[in-house]
Amino acid sequence: MRVPVPWGIHSYLSKSPYLSSQDLVNLYAEVQPAGSKSPVALFRVPGTTQFAIQASKTAVRGFGRLGTTVYVVIDDGFYSLSSAGVLTNLGTLSTSTGLVEMASTASRLGIVDGSYGYWYTVAGGFALITDTDLNAPRSITQQDGWFVFVTNDSSGQFQITNTAGIDPLEYATAEGDPDGLVGTLSDHRELWLFGERTIEIWWNSGNSDFTFERIQGAFIEKGCGAQRSITKLDNSIAWLGDDGVIYKANQYTPGRISTHAIEQDIRSMTTWSDAVAYSHHWEGHEFYVISFPTGKKTYAYDSSTGMWHRRTYWSAPNQDHALGQVAIDAYGKTLLGNRNSGTITYFSDTYTDNGSVIRWEVTSPPVSDDQQPGTISRLQVDFEAGDSLVTGQGSDSKVMLQISRNGGRTFGPELWAGVGSIGDYRARTVWRRLGHYRKGVVFRLTGSDPVKSVQAGSVLSLTRGSDGD
Repeated sequence: MRVPVPWGIHSYLSKSPYLSSQDLVNLYAEVQPAGSKSPVALFRVPGTTQFAIQASKTAVRGFGRLGTTVYVVIDDGFYSLSSAGVLTNLGTLSTSTGLVEMASTASRLGIVDGSYGYWYTVAGGFALITDTDLNAPRSITQQDGWFVFVTNDSSGQFQITNTAGIDPLEYATAEGDPDGLVGTLSDHRELWLFGERTIEIWWNSGNSDFTFERIQGAFIEKGCGAQRSITKLDNSIAWLGDDGVIYKANQYTPGRISTHAIEQDIRSMTTWSDAVAYSHHWEGHEFYVISFPTGKKTYAYDSSTGMWHRRTYWSAPNQDHALGQVAIDAYGKTLLGNRNSGTITYFSDTYTDNGSVIRWEVTSPPVSDDQQPGTISRLQVDFEAGDSLVTGQGSDSKVMLQISRNGGRTFGPELWAGVGSIGDYRARTVWRRLGHYRKGVVFRLTGSDPVKSVQAGSVLSLTRGSDGD
């Protein structure tokens, strides 16, 4: 009997592995048009290539843009970054750790680090904001030439300015509910104010007393659980809620995009308030990538399919959360800031993480013959063969199979098979004599060679019969 193997097309690690242990790591699913070889194919996530580096540094903290030039904070240094990847030091911050936010008008860049604010202009250079009326800013955005600062306290206040000075009277309070503000973002000329339990949306009405006013009825009774999770996505806004659910706004309604399995994982973490997120485009897909430094996990949501996968950084023998923690689209690339060095990379089709191995993994849903016992005589996985490299790792590309016979709770030994050498387009990836099963099996495939590794489906040959019990 021949049956197809329904490989996992998203990450859904249920609290009951018996129900679902399917997983997708450093792979994403793409729905294929009618008439294709497979209705869904699995592609590798993009690799990264070095764009710039500031040696002996510990983290890239944030990006900004003034005009056409990109600016970046690495440790306590403020740098311009050219299209050729040249970093030029322009100033020094009063802090050296923690992420920063930046926003700009036509002539001025504002930077906040949670404790202090800074201005940068091409003519005047980089300077600390010494005005004591600015109260420990944690978040910044810009709208219609006005800078908006969210203060690092529980007052719910935000301050605005359209000059280099801070007017102590130019402030307001998001007071639809008396919760502290977490962050802010300007989207479609609307000012989103994210609170701990609620969200308010304001607009620039031009009022002479205070230019921003609350939009009547634009009040969301969901808060934000992580300031750095707020980002634009697919012509909208996404964020991690105070309830551990990831949302994408549908106008003024929070639309849940996370799954029960992901939410269970988030809530099991000792903290998720340190989550950081960014969005990026890749070959027609737009992804929301959210990392949990304490939980050591990175999840990515594909807005084109509504499906999730995981991304990891392979540091043998463990997989950790992804290296990129901040991003910006610039110079025809998506630039990524590294969480543990002064390295800036960009997404590429190299299939390595700046030269380091990217280890991919896909785990199937449970596969069975109506839960009848039997024997697995053969498994063939349909890879795009012949795409190996000429020399080095990947010149004789292989993948590893492991089998679980207890519903995905544990997996057996590593079984290796080839994908085909370069130009061998007819090569088949086959495993034989895979043993008995009782109620069904779960398959896991893993690979790390820096080759395309497109997967289009599988066929399993089963023989119904005794399982030896």
